[in-house]
Order: sequence, then C-alpha cells, then structure tokens
Amino acid sequence: MHRLLAVLIALDFTHAAGALQGQSAHERGPAPIPLDIGTTWVYKGTVWWTPRIGRAIYKERVTWAVEVADTIMRGNVRAAVLKGNPQDLAWLDRERLPSEYLLVQVGGTRLYLLGGERALQAERRLRDPQDALVNLVRESELLLDLPLRPGKRVCGADQITRSDAYYCWVVESETPADLRPVRGAEAGGEHTLYTVTLRTAGEHHVWGFVPGVGFTSYAFGHHGTVAAVEVDLVELRVPRP
Repeated sequence: MHRLLAVLIALDFTHAAGALQGQSAHERGPAPIPLDIGTTWVYKGTVWWTPRIGRAIYKERVTWAVEVADTIMRGNVRAAVLKGNPQDLAWLDRERLPSEYLLVQVGGTRLYLLGGERALQAERRLRDPQDALVNLVRESELLLDLPLRPGKRVCGADQITRSDAYYCWVVESETPADLRPVRGAEAGGEHTLYTVTLRTAGEHHVWGFVPGVGFTSYAFGHHGTVAAVEVDLVELRVPRP
C-alpha cells in the first residue's frame, strides 16, 4: 500500500515565545490549529480520477476524516501525528486507506509540511531524546507563515524571485469565514478564511484555512490526465478538556 507521511510540527522557540508574550490576546488571535489528541476534521466532497488502464473518467462522492492520533512533546517542540489528509484523495483508488502524517507548527507562526521519508525521519528524531533536533525542518517545506495576508508568498530560496508566483504557496484572498455548515465549529464571532494556493506546470493545490479551526477546504487538479479533488470541512471534533 502506498504510504505517505507528512509532518506539521509545532515548535515554540524561546525567542518567538518571548515576542508573543509582548502581544495582546487580540493581536495573537486564536491558536493556528487545534492539535489535541482526538481532534478530528471530517471532509465531504467529490473526486474525479482516471484508472491506470482505460480512458474512462470516474467520479465519486467521498467522506474523509483526519484525526490527531498522537502527540510528541520535546521541550519547546510539539508534534501531532495525524491519520489521514485530504491530499490522500488525489489519484484516488477505492482501496486507498488514510495515510499517516505529522502536523507541525514553529514558533506559533510557521507551519511546515513534510512528506515521505523526510516525515518518517522527523518523527524518529522527535522520539529520540538524545537528538538536539538541529535542522529538523527545511525552508522548502514551509507551508504557512502567519499572520496571513493577501499576496503573501512562501517559497523555497530557489523559487522566491519568480515573477509568476509558481511553485510558491500564495495567499490569494482573505474573506469572512462562514462556519455555520461545519458541525462542532464555533459559528459565532468573527472568523477569517484565507485561500492559499500552490500552482505548478502540472497541477494546483488550493487550501482554505481558518485560524483556530484549521484547513476548511481542499482542491486539487492535475493539468494532464484527469485527477481532481474538491472537499469541504463538514465537522470538527475537538476533545473536551
């Protein structure tokens, strides 16, 4: 079975924590994403895919859950082990099972996404109390750099000077978030939805992100052989203290 491991690790460096202590609660805003064990995001939507043999295009309604299965605490480092991710649905086959991931936050403001062997290595290092965790994450693995604002880009050093914003995560829009369709989410108060995209020559990824809730939608499209995903968050389960 194809196995993908991605990591989003929460690291709270001392200097970042000190800077945040000087801010008001309003300036800090809600935690970027809940990472307590048992937290679950449930998505529903549609996938399209082309089988390896034949030219038929298949379409199917899906429900996909993402659950925080475990957390790893290492001093100023917190890692959340996830089971499932909407990205599992790209190139869907009916035997696909949820993959394992690690979700990671750095200094309260930076979110990294690691995949494959890199994620496996990071998890092993986090579980090794003798590892000083030097160079645990890489610049190219940065997904979100908070606070978000339209036009903000996250790129590896080799792509940061591109004029077309390809191969970079780009905050494309900022709009009021409507959480009423999301069971378990706090619909009252003010919430902001950020649309963050990654576009390459071959495909595109689009995430909806609401601080304090997490990723509220995911869309994927391949620009050649038909493969596409469109899902929205329909339920958020956060364990009670």
